Amino acid sequence: MNEKAPEAVSVFNQLKETLAARASEKIETIAGDAFKLLEMNPDLKADVILCRNWIHFLSDEEQYQFFDMVKKILNPGGELILTVNGAYNSEVRLIHKTDPRTKCFTLNQTMLFSRQPVNMDIPVAKTLSKYQGKFSERKIKNSVIYHKRSNGAWTLDQGTAQNLPSETYTQIKSWVEENKKLMKQVTFGNMQNVENVVQLYTRETLAALLTQHGFSVSTTFVTDPQGHYLQEDEDPYIRGDRTGAIATVNEAPSAAVLP
Repeated sequence: MNEKAPEAVSVFNQLKETLAARASEKIETIAGDAFKLLEMNPDLKADVILCRNWIHFLSDEEQYQFFDMVKKILNPGGELILTVNGAYNSEVRLIHKTDPRTKCFTLNQTMLFSRQPVNMDIPVAKTLSKYQGKFSERKIKNSVIYHKRSNGAWTLDQGTAQNLPSETYTQIKSWVEENKKLMKQVTFGNMQNVENVVQLYTRETLAALLTQHGFSVSTTFVTDPQGHYLQEDEDPYIRGDRTGAIATVNEAPSAAVLP
């Protein structure tokens, strides 16, 4: 799990007990910092490690720590199975036309949050651009553009709006104009803009990452939002959502350069 809160671990353990004995008895819960896994269990060994949708949150230094730990845990011939956020959509396609090795992007996303009369999280605007800095120096910017207090009018924060990327602000104005009836129904809520830096991987950049860290990649794949594998001849930029790979430790690590 990507969650170490006590209540989440408790729910996981409860679900584990609902499995057949032959399955539940093979599952051991180790709650804590993933980077301290070998400190908690120095003799830990495995034939297969499945890491789902996690390493794209890590800095380069944290990824180094993770892969070093994996190599110590895997038995000879053991496999690492990874899935990560895929770099497959129309905006990324345009960026990759000029720089196919790009994996760090600035994601600017706006959502309308309604708490009354019902809870709603509604996408308003989204833009993606190539990130120009270092991933380890990233900062999250969160700002409220509109807010509405109990049955009052929607109030626009002009200063915040003017500091948004022009493309984002254009999308927001267009959405507000087209959804006046929906916004009128909301009695209490706000519209927030979040700018974050994300790592998104293609099959090629994920394979290069694994190779750089001393792994031999046997397979890469792409799945759609429902988790179904895309066929080799399908265009991943149309339906692709997650990128994955299966790899083993390379006893003679390559000197590949990370894209």
